[in-house]
Amino acid sequence: MHCSPPDHNFGWAMAHPAHPAAPPMQRPRIPYYKFFLVCTDCLAPPTLPTITGYETGRQLTEGEQLELTCTASVPDGSLRWYTDGQLLRSTCNTTTTSAGVGIRDVLTACRLTVVTRADHNGAVFACTASYNVSVVKTSSTRLTVLCE
Repeated sequence: MHCSPPDHNFGWAMAHPAHPAAPPMQRPRIPYYKFFLVCTDCLAPPTLPTITGYETGRQLTEGEQLELTCTASVPDGSLRWYTDGQLLRSTCNTTTTSAGVGIRDVLTACRLTVVTRADHNGAVFACTASYNVSVVKTSSTRLTVLCE
């Protein structure tokens, strides 16, 4: 779990060095209290995108409308659809739920509507979840389209 700006709250917690929640340190000669930062509104970790709406190998016919949905936990990130390296237009909705005390799960679902064409046969549709500069997770599906 992580706390990341701007969607976070921090609270200060006070603990005596002998308290189990206190950070490890040497026992002082005189009693004192140490303050440490505690994340009070954390985000659940990111997940690998899940694609629904098409079973691999299912045969589609040219002109058939297909709705693919990509779902992932993407805190402070984005979810995007691609095919052949091109960004596709999709409709996304985000919901936030409680995943435990002080933990929130930010779930994003992006729906892509595809009207199949002959050149979609063997095409790979990929959903990419970007969380920051260094973390990108991708799931994909390959379509089978029969020409009429």
